[in-house]
Amino acid sequence: MHKFRSIWLLFLPIGISCTIFMPYYFGGMDESVTGKSSLRVAVLKESIALPVRRNRRRFENESKQTVFINSRMNAHLVQNRTTRVASMQTVTSDRRISDKYRNSVTKIYNITRVDNPEMRRCPFAAYVRAPALQKQNCRGDINMIWSVATISIEGSTSRPVKAIVHNPVQTAGDVRDASLQALFVADPFLFPRPFAGNWYMFTEILDAKVQKGKIGLHISTNDRKTFNYNKIVIEEPWHLSFPYVIEEPRGSFFMTTSGTSGIRSKPYFLWLYKATDFPYKWKREIKILDDQTESAPVDPAIVKHNHVFFLFIRDVNIGNDGLERLFYSKTLLSKFEEHPESRRYNIRQSGRIVYDPDRMIPGWVVFHHTDKSVFGVPLRILSESHYEYGEKEQLLHALPQQTTWASAGMHTLSLVRMGKNKWFGATDGWRDDSSFSVLGCLARGYKAARCQSRARDFRRKNPSNFVADMVTSSFDK
Repeated sequence: MHKFRSIWLLFLPIGISCTIFMPYYFGGMDESVTGKSSLRVAVLKESIALPVRRNRRRFENESKQTVFINSRMNAHLVQNRTTRVASMQTVTSDRRISDKYRNSVTKIYNITRVDNPEMRRCPFAAYVRAPALQKQNCRGDINMIWSVATISIEGSTSRPVKAIVHNPVQTAGDVRDASLQALFVADPFLFPRPFAGNWYMFTEILDAKVQKGKIGLHISTNDRKTFNYNKIVIEEPWHLSFPYVIEEPRGSFFMTTSGTSGIRSKPYFLWLYKATDFPYKWKREIKILDDQTESAPVDPAIVKHNHVFFLFIRDVNIGNDGLERLFYSKTLLSKFEEHPESRRYNIRQSGRIVYDPDRMIPGWVVFHHTDKSVFGVPLRILSESHYEYGEKEQLLHALPQQTTWASAGMHTLSLVRMGKNKWFGATDGWRDDSSFSVLGCLARGYKAARCQSRARDFRRKNPSNFVADMVTSSFDK
């Protein structure tokens, strides 16, 4: 008898523990519990019972409802096993789309609000730095941190005697705008206004918060020595880049942009924007391409030659990795037709097409890039029936020995002729942020100026404002 009593005493603590703790695994405890045990119960209720109940309710709700987004950007709540449908308008604080844009575009085109074809789940290394990224999608180029610098060239644009790359004039750290989180600044296009004493520069600014590019404006009032970020001038539901600006007579300014993602399927299109208050305000004017390409037009460039407008784009869905397509029109404000010799060349436009009178045979020069290097390519023939390129010459390449901001490659070259055999322009370079330190910093809520260097930091380290003196003969052909 004493033996069984001692065994019962051994199981007594287990029984007491089960009496106290088990109710919280299966629905909580009676509210009449008082005394010291109620304190332990409260702790358990916070740490165990509530999450279990919350997950249970979330599962029940998700089992009853399915959320989807249709092409008109309305989220519909569909209840399973019923026929009742309740519709609601979805507008988020970081991606508001006006009714004007919604009515004019989304009824015709399959525009996506959140995802685009280039986006995948954020890499593991990114959400290690910022756990908030674990369930989000990221673009494929979030490791490429682009910055914008100026460049001086002496000699021909296809084979210069000297090309001097200066310090960066704009980085993402210089973009002070509470409405966005700048990951990088790329695709610079310069536009001088000598009578006003200003130089304007349009760029692509990638907003890490919504993973899409927006067109930004930067202004120099001290003869190109420094540039200051002004504002975002164009934003669309889709990604924007490559702000190619042209000027027509009577002071009209127009711009095309590269909408490389956010448009899932046909029909693909290309908007021409018109400045209503140059350079600050722009509006959609006309679709100069409409359901004429196999992909969203990439890096469009326009040049007027012999009273005809020629439009160069890259179509990534033809050929092995994409080919150049050429379109033309007698007037700018009309739909363009495809050139009979289109799809012949593997060229990707890299900046403004310029006319160089100082070459041995004066003519147009286009710039082609590979994300690593930039090449000058002369246009030998350009007409409505025939066009032909000459041999390409490398102009810019990665600068791993001279600097960090362009250590992985260079991309865009926007030149302005300053005199005989003298050119000034803007270019961009990138470094490989393989650890995703910049994106992780932004995702943790820090401002862009804290997450990466500003242009003035480069000037302090290198007061001579000189990065590299690149002579063409030293390039690898």
